Amino acid sequence: MNTDDNISISYLGYIYHFKRLEGETDEHFHHRAWLVAKQEPNTKDKYKEALKLAKLYQNYYNLDCRYSEELEKKIIELNYKMTNHKN
Repeated sequence: MNTDDNISISYLGYIYHFKRLEGETDEHFHHRAWLVAKQEPNTKDKYKEALKLAKLYQNYYNLDCRYSEELEKKIIELNYKMTNHKN
């Protein structure tokens, strides 16, 4: 599945499917997809949580949004995973 509005990523034995959000650039769309995949969700609930955290991550780094200390810690941990996780 790979069209302008959809992407699939195979990562560590799982295949994740994504739909582009309205107004989302190619760069943000692909980055959001990898943000989710790098969290390695293996259930529907974990996938939904990974999607939420990916959106918060993008808002934090791209729009300078701020969140609770607990959420910002999760966002910073995800950033570490994105830059240092070798898989």
